[in-house]
Amino acid sequence: MLDDFLNDPLARAFLVPVVAAILTTAVVEYFAKPVLEARKARLLRDRQQFDEVVFGFQKLVLLMAAMLDDATSRGSAELTAVQKQQAADATQASQELIAAVSRLPSGWVERHSAHVARAMHYVGFVRGLLVVGASKPEPAMAYARSLAAGLSSFDAYFVAFATLRDSQPAWYRRSFSRRFMRSDYEHDALVALREAGLTDPVTPAA
Repeated sequence: MLDDFLNDPLARAFLVPVVAAILTTAVVEYFAKPVLEARKARLLRDRQQFDEVVFGFQKLVLLMAAMLDDATSRGSAELTAVQKQQAADATQASQELIAAVSRLPSGWVERHSAHVARAMHYVGFVRGLLVVGASKPEPAMAYARSLAAGLSSFDAYFVAFATLRDSQPAWYRRSFSRRFMRSDYEHDALVALREAGLTDPVTPAA
């Protein structure tokens, strides 16, 4: 009876698509789907980490911009305490920023290692100034505060080159940015280093 059924052209026409559909579903469910789900989770995690870096730069810039200047806090114990707390908050934000950069996708960091090195060199220098300035009886934050604007020169590069397809702008904007604007971002970062009196950690001095 089974042989008669299998030999029936109508039965085969019905059975073959059903079997093919079952096999396709099984392959997708047990092989392709886990891979796709893992890739999706990784892309979301990487995108969130880029956001954390950008937010970290913004937080540090805002904290330093809001910091009391030395002339205002000098001579007032209360204002000096406020300025020290502001410096401590900015120091903590700089540490969080460094940690966020350390969690970026390793492949992206490898491709953009020069900018990552320059950015962390600058952030580390700012962090050191905050720590030293806050340790004095009367905080000296003028120099550290003057470097806050330079942080944005490094932030812009991370925004432009967060190259994850699921969350990027249109392809032509990315192409324009990569082709014509990358050198501008790198130039701004190098200017910020020079204005802070720092050498480029990537290109040794002649």
